[in-house]
Amino acid sequence: MKYNVGMYGGSFDPLHVGHIHDIIRAAAMCRELYVVISWCQGRESTSKELRYRWISNSTRHLPNVTVLTVEDEAVSKEVYNTDYYWEKGAQDIIELCVLLLQEQASVSQIGMVNLCARLNDSPRTTEQRARRALEKGLKHIASLGLEDYNNETFVRYSARLFPFQEVRNEMLFQQGKGSHRGKSNLKTFLDGLMILAEEE
Repeated sequence: MKYNVGMYGGSFDPLHVGHIHDIIRAAAMCRELYVVISWCQGRESTSKELRYRWISNSTRHLPNVTVLTVEDEAVSKEVYNTDYYWEKGAQDIIELCVLLLQEQASVSQIGMVNLCARLNDSPRTTEQRARRALEKGLKHIASLGLEDYNNETFVRYSARLFPFQEVRNEMLFQQGKGSHRGKSNLKTFLDGLMILAEEE
């Protein structure tokens, strides 16, 4: 086995043979595999309970597979193929920054979960969307650096909003010279934005 833990997710609406094939393959590669069924009230053609039973029955011979359900906010499957979540995550980042400015505090002082909880009743969803938007930002800043290492935007923000080694990792990955993408850090990013806001 190559991995300790793995995750295979989807709406599975409907479940098909390709899903089962992929789940069995993934289970053979992991000590523990979590199959995550996403659902949203009003979007489903098949109930989450029925899909849960389908997958549980199809994988009962695999002792290392755990089936879970998670509610998401996608009103349709088409939303997954748009920039909806990126745009929503970018808006979440703006709202988090406004909160930090109002509180005159850093993320370190408030805590990420507490900060996100002040925006709405779904702090984990808010944080996840913001992280996804930030990942897209990291990819963009790295591509700017690849095009022109002296690019004004790249120089100003690459080391102040992201751990520079992670920017470098992303650049190497985009060039096909690295084995893994750069990782963003939401706390570092928000605290960096607050410092930049004070300088303006």
